[in-house]
Amino acid sequence: MTKNELECRATGREINDWMAYYHLEPFGEERNDYRSALQVFAIGKMLNGEKVSMFDMMPYTPKPVQTWQQMQAFCKGMAKSMAKKEKVNV
Repeated sequence: MTKNELECRATGREINDWMAYYHLEPFGEERNDYRSALQVFAIGKMLNGEKVSMFDMMPYTPKPVQTWQQMQAFCKGMAKSMAKKEKVNV
């Protein structure tokens, strides 16, 4: 269903109800991954008892952490880009 179809078919109240339900009982692929990881963790713990975190079983990799130098370089680049745009528009 597209966004436009959803807006035509559902009322704002219904969409708000679904959002509230999601906060109480999350659903979707991320939640399914969590449930699968929990099952694999439980079976693995039962079979070999190694010290493993359930989050080690999650299929995604964590996002890389930026250093402050990388963040500073990004911000300087954005400032330069914005300054160029302002000069062109004036």
